[in-house]
Amino acid sequence: MRVRCAFVFLLFILSNRNTQAQTVAYGLLSSYGQYRLNQTESRIGQYIARASDTQVLDMWRVGAFARIPSSNHPDWSLQVEAYRSGRNAFIQLENTTPDPSGYPDWIISSPSLQIRRYELASFVSVKPFGGPIRLLAGPAVGYSPRRELLRRNADWPEGAVSYPYRKIEIDMVRGINRGVVGFQAGVGVDIWRTTLDIRRETNITPITRQVSHNGHVYPTRLTGNTWLLTLGFRIIDPDHSKKPAAH
Repeated sequence: MRVRCAFVFLLFILSNRNTQAQTVAYGLLSSYGQYRLNQTESRIGQYIARASDTQVLDMWRVGAFARIPSSNHPDWSLQVEAYRSGRNAFIQLENTTPDPSGYPDWIISSPSLQIRRYELASFVSVKPFGGPIRLLAGPAVGYSPRRELLRRNADWPEGAVSYPYRKIEIDMVRGINRGVVGFQAGVGVDIWRTTLDIRRETNITPITRQVSHNGHVYPTRLTGNTWLLTLGFRIIDPDHSKKPAAH
């Protein structure tokens, strides 16, 4: 399936080799989304880590895009996006062996892992009826610097009641993959220079594959799904910059 998708993208790019640079539109975009982790449960040492698909998490994106029209098919285009994004990953931890001399009543801890990424996305869009409505689909990749992950998630105070869970929380942060690949599809509408899209994005590669804790490695495959509302504005748009022909 992935090979066929890559082949379609390659054919599209080759078919646009004669596209003139002045036909490309450039703009800014921002997104608000609701993110859900797929329900899962993993054993990590004396802990059970759970993700619930009923927990709704907010996320955001801010970036820029370029839209490249097809020279051979006017209703087809390729859009490339680059943005900065942020989201949380809410995981519930159950300590199956609480320390009676420490916090015997604190069996559940619920850390909120902050994830910031630099992301690239591209998708092919088509206007099936020749109007303002677009259908779109394509891949997205994201990268989280390890230093930034640890910096944003290492602020648990030692005096907090959840401090006994600090070690497992940090190990879970270290288990977050720096690179992830997803796939998005949706529908959008163009109104003058403004674009409004509703997209659904799913993980192709997991957020985490494994967590190392106390010298052992535990499999912890974690994935999620996102609904995104994306608003864009084409700052440079040749189609709307053309002067009407003189009569």
